[in-house]
Amino acid sequence: MAIRRLPIAIDDPSRYGAIALTSANAALALFKSMPDEFDLVVTDQIMPGMTGEDLAQRLTEIRSDIPIILCTGYAPPVSEKATQAVGFSEIVRKPVEPSELGRVIRQTLDAVA
Repeated sequence: MAIRRLPIAIDDPSRYGAIALTSANAALALFKSMPDEFDLVVTDQIMPGMTGEDLAQRLTEIRSDIPIILCTGYAPPVSEKATQAVGFSEIVRKPVEPSELGRVIRQTLDAVA
């Protein structure tokens, strides 16, 4: 399993650490091992192992209050029913500029604060 820690600059001077994983299964395993260490999850819809929808469902079974942002290049990204059932906080269409993703992350974190 490859884990990369990446700094993500957002619209304000604060900085957040991010953990980028190479598969949904690796992300799920890491989240299971320390669910309270995460403030937010950003996932792609298409990944090795499972879809972003499936990952979000599994994550919310572990911790129902985790905000999840889905990034996808597909239209429609997911059904309205799936969005409500899984509870995505935001859906972002790819390609997405880093500044836009940073804005969505900040907005999502502010909404749950």
